[in-house]
Amino acid sequence: LGFIAVTYGFDRFTGRAVVFGVVLNVLHMALIAIWVGTIAIMWRVVLHGPGGSDLIEAMRGWTRIANPVVFGIVATGAIQVWRIDGLSLVNSGHGRVILLKTLLVGAMLFVSSAVRQFITRGLHKAKTLNERAVYRLKKPVGVELSLSIVILAMSSWLMAMRPPYVLPADKGPRVEYAIVQELEGKDDFRVRVSITPGNVGANQVLVELFGPARIQNFVVTLTPDNPNFSGYTINVPITRPGGALINADAGFQLRAAGLWKLSVTGVTTIGELETLTSQFIIADGVTVTTVPKQGLKVIATTTTTVAPASAPTTTTTVTTTVPPAG
Repeated sequence: LGFIAVTYGFDRFTGRAVVFGVVLNVLHMALIAIWVGTIAIMWRVVLHGPGGSDLIEAMRGWTRIANPVVFGIVATGAIQVWRIDGLSLVNSGHGRVILLKTLLVGAMLFVSSAVRQFITRGLHKAKTLNERAVYRLKKPVGVELSLSIVILAMSSWLMAMRPPYVLPADKGPRVEYAIVQELEGKDDFRVRVSITPGNVGANQVLVELFGPARIQNFVVTLTPDNPNFSGYTINVPITRPGGALINADAGFQLRAAGLWKLSVTGVTTIGELETLTSQFIIADGVTVTTVPKQGLKVIATTTTTVAPASAPTTTTTVTTTVPPAG
């Protein structure tokens, strides 16, 4: 059972400081097992009824280990929150459940502190555990045990959620992007813009922000060199490192073939970031090759540029006549 409990430490094998996090998780779970186990023994065994000095010594032993165990649980838990949630405690579902769990932990520690104070002050001279002491302690220890079970249930709930600093599971086929633009500038401004299939028409666009830690007015602008076509301005809806995806079926149409200009802007707490710029090329259509069957050997190559309905379709035919051999 102890081995099963500590394997919880490997359930978050991602996030910041992974190896350190595994050690902390194992320690956190071991301390929780000690805490819940001792409370269960107190409520079910020690406070089962009045008894002799052995019960008093058991209660005093519990109060002696309670403080370091509580400190260890709170410290390892807080570091884990920093490791996988950071400061995203309000703007993420995992963080909001963490806040609710923290309130329950605070309530449990309040009850535990009151119980330990009663044992330390009210029973410091007692040699046996009388019925009156059992009656006064049974209910609050039961409340403490109930709260600890609810907190464990919330921990199970949290394991089914993805914190901000935990990468999502890689499911399904990976998308290979035809165009990948890596841009980097001052103030740790690092962005990657990926486009596929990179042809005229519907395209999928992925915008990834790697830095800075906070950003506002994050805008990506795509402008074609051809003045007859309009470009796109994408207001990327993220304020911290992450990604935003525009699917091909969302109506994102790159209508101009040829050279496009890419610019990325943003604002941080220290002011406007330096604009990142780059260029990429959108392919212009499909090439079809045909060879006549009769007469002289003729090689005819027809190149068709596929454009939207608003622009003309251009067809260029190059024909070369080759005399028969001899």
